Amino acid sequence: MTDSIYDLVSELTPENDWPTPELLTAIMAQGDAMVTPLCQILTDPEMEGWSLHYAAYLLALHGSPQAIPALANTFRLFDTDFLESTSDALSAFGEAGIESALAAARDPEPRWYPRAMAITAAVEATRDDTVLKERVAASLREMLADFVARQGSLTEDEIELVSSVVTDLSSLADPAARELIEAAFVAELVDELVIDRKDVQRAYGKGDAHPRREFKPHKWFAEYPANYRRHQEEEVKRAKEKERQKQKPRGLAKPVAAPKLGRNDPCWCGSGKKYKQCHLQSDTK
Repeated sequence: MTDSIYDLVSELTPENDWPTPELLTAIMAQGDAMVTPLCQILTDPEMEGWSLHYAAYLLALHGSPQAIPALANTFRLFDTDFLESTSDALSAFGEAGIESALAAARDPEPRWYPRAMAITAAVEATRDDTVLKERVAASLREMLADFVARQGSLTEDEIELVSSVVTDLSSLADPAARELIEAAFVAELVDELVIDRKDVQRAYGKGDAHPRREFKPHKWFAEYPANYRRHQEEEVKRAKEKERQKQKPRGLAKPVAAPKLGRNDPCWCGSGKKYKQCHLQSDTK
């Protein structure tokens, strides 16, 4: 395998959902030299897809603060499920990434989903630090107060974002936000299919209502080879099963049953990815 970092990174294409463990290890072995080309992926709209996922995770694993601006800027450039990966990665920087995440969340230009993912990054970055939680909560209270004050002139994206802000304030169990959250419900700005008053009550009752998954880059990297092998084995089994089904007489073949999972559930293969980012497409073919 070539030692050129740009050659290595070029293999992280948008379609390459399972790069080999050897490739990821070779990229990490480049050390600081990997930061610039990986950040370039995050700033290239043509690279939307799996390249975002792996570039973000590898940058989080490396831990260079130079990656923070590029990670935060993905919320302004993209509107895709892969922002969950950049949100995970930015959260892994902890306090260092919070202000960049909040700045992206406050930016009125992106649509609601990228802003919601930026908020998620900020909330997850607080860990169990009460000072950081209050800092993030204060910023979210300011956003929610503005939405409530402008309730008659909000855009559709801002209305969508209200429910995310209410959910995150509730997950932080921020006592100063209770009246503001109720005001958002009274103004009928909250989608109660996303979060209702009972959800809010439960959140405050047990501290963190919707516990978030803490992304641990080193754990992800350590488990990746085993998950990769498991994925490859499952793909071979599925290919053999499909071929076997093709050999059956017409009319007797039965489709391979797909796991009954939600799009955001962990994939059945144990990869650690969400179902929609792993086997959903192959299961529905």
